[in-house]
Amino acid sequence: MGVSGVAEFLARLSSRDPSAASLGQHLLEAGWTVQSISGPQQMDVWELLLRRGTLSVRLGIERGYSDGVLVADLPGAYRPLITAMRLPQDVSGSRGDPLAENPDAVIAWLNQHDGR
Repeated sequence: MGVSGVAEFLARLSSRDPSAASLGQHLLEAGWTVQSISGPQQMDVWELLLRRGTLSVRLGIERGYSDGVLVADLPGAYRPLITAMRLPQDVSGSRGDPLAENPDAVIAWLNQHDGR
């Protein structure tokens, strides 16, 4: 799909999940590589996998909604970013949105865990 596909995906994602799209753009600018990109597929399904060191980040859209940010330190073992970061839940059970609340902390966490 190439560079134009990545730009198209990030543009689509930004209207659904601006924080995730911004993170994806930042990671690309910081030298993360595109492991794979697919889409659009039936039902508006897209997936972008970025990799640096031993860490992969997955950004996706399915049926027009963002999948959020998933991370994996082992191939195929993706989990939500907030789970991987082990953020504590507040009393309501919510973990908030670390990308919206403190994107620099998310980027720092990813940099610390990329195995480089």
